Amino acid sequence: MSRRQINAGRVVCDASCPYRSHDGSCNNLQHTNHGRAGAVFRRELPPVYEGGDGRTPRLTGSKGNPLPSPRRVSTIIHDPENHTTP
Repeated sequence: MSRRQINAGRVVCDASCPYRSHDGSCNNLQHTNHGRAGAVFRRELPPVYEGGDGRTPRLTGSKGNPLPSPRRVSTIIHDPENHTTP
């Protein structure tokens, strides 16, 4: 049984299917595209680049202080030493 069908550009999910889809669609039955691979995120604020060139990532914060690396932020938020299994 298929987990989903695309009908006129809209994803229609089969709620009775016990398996998740490979691309993340239909994993949330109320918002079928949330978490889907390739889905576009809505920005809350416009992007800001270093030097205003539209390509160079920001290296400094709004007060001129250097920003931490994305890896550093990720390891602080998601502690690699805290491994819990259900």
